[in-house]
Amino acid sequence: MSNVHDQLTPPLTISNPRKRKRGASVSGESSSGRPHPQSPVKNLSTSLYDHISHIWLEEDALKEFNKRNRSVPRSASFSPGSGSSNIPQRRQEVSPGLQRFARVGGPDLSDLRGYTLPTSRNSSSKNLEMAGKRKADPQDNDQSESQKSRKTDATGAYDRNFATCLAEQNVRLPSRHTPQPKNCTELLAVLKQKRPGSTDSNTLASQWETFLDNVEIAETEDHVLAQVFPIILGGAKYPCALNKLCTTWAQLFPDVRLKRAKPDFFDGLRPGSEYRLLRQQLKSYVTPADGAPLMPNFFTEIKGNYGTESIATRQALHDGTLGTQGVYQTQKVATIDPFDENSHVFSSIFVGTSLRLFAHFVSRPTEEGGKLHYHMCKLDVFYLDKSLDEFHAGITAFQNLRDHAATVRTELARVTESKLKELDKAGVLPLPLVAPNPPKNSQQ
Repeated sequence: MSNVHDQLTPPLTISNPRKRKRGASVSGESSSGRPHPQSPVKNLSTSLYDHISHIWLEEDALKEFNKRNRSVPRSASFSPGSGSSNIPQRRQEVSPGLQRFARVGGPDLSDLRGYTLPTSRNSSSKNLEMAGKRKADPQDNDQSESQKSRKTDATGAYDRNFATCLAEQNVRLPSRHTPQPKNCTELLAVLKQKRPGSTDSNTLASQWETFLDNVEIAETEDHVLAQVFPIILGGAKYPCALNKLCTTWAQLFPDVRLKRAKPDFFDGLRPGSEYRLLRQQLKSYVTPADGAPLMPNFFTEIKGNYGTESIATRQALHDGTLGTQGVYQTQKVATIDPFDENSHVFSSIFVGTSLRLFAHFVSRPTEEGGKLHYHMCKLDVFYLDKSLDEFHAGITAFQNLRDHAATVRTELARVTESKLKELDKAGVLPLPLVAPNPPKNSQQ
């Protein structure tokens, strides 16, 4: 796809006088209005598009492009070198030749395959206008609604520009180059453990048949959550949340405001008085939302029949990294080495009939004062419609990993709460850790 950095706002640290800088300070420019190529100008914008080196031509990027163009006064002067730092210099006076070219219809498209010549000069624009005003066929309403896998702003936010932003901040999607956590061998063994009170073959076969039947009719995420996911989830009872918008969780980066995470499902600790000091001292990092389970470390993202695996994986990366950030801060408070490179946070995605399991962990910066490295490692993948054995192996692995995550977070919370009680008793309890979230007056 195309790089649209010549049309959309780039990072202020990139030197290109044709590119617009949003939210820039005049102190970051020379007297002529041009940015200093090598000067360490602080990027004051917290928009994702101003913090990535390559902007993909995505729907949200085009919306942002149009939004910024509309915010520019048409009567302003756009000559190169003007003192207006926030005005895109690409919008200059159009030459008379280009205006004449546009008036006569632009380029000749008759040689393009499938192109239909308009019957008159205004017919194409009229057809577009009529198409925009045309009412949807009532018979298509149910179909269009069912085929949309809960297409929301959150889904649109997890495009390739989002993945690029995270990658340039050392948060990367799983690949064959992704390092494995030190406890990877242990985790793989956990996935294969035989569960206590294993289901007999007849009951298991019945579950599989029910699963296959429900998958065929569960087209949207809501349908999958209600009809399919409970079969995978099993009978274990942990504090959990469904489709919970994480409004109080700390943002991953202090200078970039990302869309708030909204996992389809996550497990955590019961938000009661048992972990009062942990919640008090690390609220921004261990409390995703008011009333939500504490210190979640097991997440699931789900897509219906028309959802995409790439979107679900990016959402799981976001969820798991936020959970890893909370565990990292908790380990520091508990004086546990946060760089043990063991995985304490896990995620899964369920798309169609495939179930993928992942482990998340953090490693040290590669340079002094650098950023942490967050990793997402694939543990296993199961195609639950392939066979009865594959179905059994997949739901067993999912449920085992969920149990393991519960054990990990409970033990970490217990150790941390005990440490905080000791500090409180000695009168040396530090101030609560407050996350440096980006300002709210930024573009999202």
